[in-house]
Amino acid sequence: MNGFARTALTGSTAFMCVATASSAWAQSKIFNIPAQSATTGIAAFGQQADVQIAASRTVTQGKRTKAVKGEMSVGQALSQLLDGTGLQVWQTGVQTWTVVAARPTSRVVTHGRGTAYAALGDAVGASDPDNDAAARPAGSSSPASVASSQHAEPPETGDIVVTANRRETSINKVPISVSAMTQESLDRQGIKRIDDLARTTPGISFQRSSFAGIGNRSQISIRGIESNVGASTTGIYIDDTPIQTRNAGYTSTSVFPAIFDLERTEVLRGPQGTLFGSGSEGGTVRFITPDPGLSRFSTYDRAELSFTKNGEPSYEVGSAVGAPIVEDRLGVRLSAFFRRDGGWIDRVDRSTGKVLSSNQNSNESIVLRAALTWAPTSSLKITPSFYYQDLDSQGGDGYWESLSDAGAGRFLTGNAIGAPSSDKFKLPALKVEYDFGGATLVSNSSYLSRDAIANPDYTQFVRAVTTGSAFPLIPGEFSRGYFIDEQKGFTQEVRLQSNEHGSRLHWVLGLFYNRTRQVDTEIISSPFFPQIVLDTYGVDYITIFGNPLGARDSVYTDEQRTKDKQIAGFGQVDYDITDKLKATVGLRYAKVDFSFTSRNEGPFAGVATNTGSQSEKPLTPKFGISYQADGANLYYASAAKGFRPGGAQRRPPSSCASDLAALGITSAPETYDADSVWSYEVGTKNRLFGRSVNLATSAFWINWNNIQQNVPLNACGQSFVGNLGKAVSRGFDIAIDARIGDFTLGLSGGYTDAHYTQSIISGTAVVALKGEEISTISPWVAHISGQYDFALADHDGYVRLDYDYRSKGAKPNIAVFGVDPLLFRRPETHFFTARAGVDVGGLDVSLFVDNLFNAHPLLSRTRDIVSSTLIYGSTFRPRRIGVTLSYRK
Repeated sequence: MNGFARTALTGSTAFMCVATASSAWAQSKIFNIPAQSATTGIAAFGQQADVQIAASRTVTQGKRTKAVKGEMSVGQALSQLLDGTGLQVWQTGVQTWTVVAARPTSRVVTHGRGTAYAALGDAVGASDPDNDAAARPAGSSSPASVASSQHAEPPETGDIVVTANRRETSINKVPISVSAMTQESLDRQGIKRIDDLARTTPGISFQRSSFAGIGNRSQISIRGIESNVGASTTGIYIDDTPIQTRNAGYTSTSVFPAIFDLERTEVLRGPQGTLFGSGSEGGTVRFITPDPGLSRFSTYDRAELSFTKNGEPSYEVGSAVGAPIVEDRLGVRLSAFFRRDGGWIDRVDRSTGKVLSSNQNSNESIVLRAALTWAPTSSLKITPSFYYQDLDSQGGDGYWESLSDAGAGRFLTGNAIGAPSSDKFKLPALKVEYDFGGATLVSNSSYLSRDAIANPDYTQFVRAVTTGSAFPLIPGEFSRGYFIDEQKGFTQEVRLQSNEHGSRLHWVLGLFYNRTRQVDTEIISSPFFPQIVLDTYGVDYITIFGNPLGARDSVYTDEQRTKDKQIAGFGQVDYDITDKLKATVGLRYAKVDFSFTSRNEGPFAGVATNTGSQSEKPLTPKFGISYQADGANLYYASAAKGFRPGGAQRRPPSSCASDLAALGITSAPETYDADSVWSYEVGTKNRLFGRSVNLATSAFWINWNNIQQNVPLNACGQSFVGNLGKAVSRGFDIAIDARIGDFTLGLSGGYTDAHYTQSIISGTAVVALKGEEISTISPWVAHISGQYDFALADHDGYVRLDYDYRSKGAKPNIAVFGVDPLLFRRPETHFFTARAGVDVGGLDVSLFVDNLFNAHPLLSRTRDIVSSTLIYGSTFRPRRIGVTLSYRK
């Protein structure tokens, strides 16, 4: 079989029989069906038409059928009933029919032996190459909206189509480990940002850190391939544009798009070096936006209001609309979104307890997007788009342990000053697609312009580094940081990929170019520093440090200007050895160039200018084999290489001499080399028990060589990047969803064991220890969900519960150089969310509770330097109760 017409109805769908008799579609009947929810409207149609038709609430949820009144044929009535719903009816037996979701496209693409797909209203025919039986969707000689082959299987409702292999494929037919969610699924689970997505997706770890009061720093990893230095180990994409950043200096961190008006998200586990390049050593996270509508109007609207226990209200409002301007020729998609997350941590005077700023960790998000598609011919499509995001935060989620009482839900920080931050980016892009018939040419051009500014509170840090104690003593004393980060990147990718859906050979060839420039500046302004030194040591600070304050009374200035350039060619071939056995071979060859210039000044940094460069030519192959035993069972194995380019770095200041001596060196290396992984994976994707259960599972073994990792220099509060030998990451992930009557149950989770396989000793210091975990992420994770769907009058109601589990993290080993003995083993965590809602005329109204049991585990514990007694902690946001309204058409 071939394309969309051959796919089977998903195993996660349970059918309800809504009529028992059957008659010819051409027979005339008298109908009196008012407009109503699709669930009850289809049931009424079955009764009045005297036909046996089955529908699933999973498919009909949130949809409404049109009114049908008067005498007409059964086929005409069905066409009128389903008009505009995005639903089709497929013949599944001699006299039985099933309602399924139509593929959201306005045209049928036919190549080779069969038709890929057709949407409601298209007058086309489809052929199944495996049995040559005609399957006629909407507008054929069968009734509108009906596909009439007894042998053709209906499309798999709920079966998400992904582009993980750079062409549209059912997620259950892609031989890699991938998780995908539509916007509707994201909304049902209350997923609003990357933190929530990571919590519900196996294999992905995401952590935020709140340093010096700011809350914009984060770290993401997939399958334990985690590093907070150098180029990213995880690719982050908006459509076809990578937006991840290089960790240069201390200020840079990647940004993530807010989750609103997305076609879907995709998380690709394991190295994706062949098709997605050097930024995807551990995996890739993709945020895919909707295309403008060329043939139908669509809208998506969402609003929310919630209240956090002992905190401020939060609220959001967003709207998106897509519509044809000229039918099948010109279409537009516009969206706008605003969200405010109220704070729940107060900033107080540490001595008096007086509240200086209530709920100081609030933040706001603004997202705007516009896209226009012009199709001057049936073969050519041109889509310019523009994406804008502005994230503003008043402070991070860190609190002072000495001032707070987690048990009582009281979280306070004693920072001397506020720590606001702002992160804005603009992303114009141009996508051009040309269909040659047997192949499609895709070009994507984009330019990322990002500006991030943060003003951390360095008062405690400067005190701690200077005196050993973090608590200020001078009235009005403060030290302010200035983080200024610019990221400008141009990306051009051109792909030529096969379209022969009936062919044994599928291929993609491409060229990729990226040039990114970053300017990352850290300034620690401390006008009280001379007085601090004089009061503590009785001498002028120049006598001790030797270097004067820099501009803005800076004790530390580090400005790094970096350039990354990459040119690559890539290709992948999938060949059907038999109808069931397929082999995959891919290869990417790249030339990667990196250069930097750094400038330092101030007592802590010294006065210096450094330059460096690095150039490499990586080759990243991929090999795979898969066996599609039948339409319900896929088995696969793969081996793939991932690559991360090296870099260059400034020399640590003279104040770090004692730490460097312990390492047996006088300075850090000026360059660090690339690291790479070889990943081996086996997996299965199965539909079991009459397709009522979907199962996807995979096991992996990753060898990581020449690891780029951070080497801390705690005595001076600095660090450098070193290549720390070898490591292995091994484990598995699993995802199960089952439909039992009106219940939908889900389980996803996995296990990751990522540890060093050799010890690295430098001087008298153990830098890496064999068997020691690479990071403190939780090895065991699980997400369990349950949803019950029910009819409420003539509306569709539901209740659901989601539970996230994280096991204890790895225990830090103080025998390793630079490990703070205060660091703790991350505790086991349990996080519950609940939601109940009803669909009223397409408007979904739901009540929800996040952090249902108001849990407050200690998620992180840090301090400025190892001698400081001031401890910072972080935890979950307290219980939040709210209402969400969403509308789709």
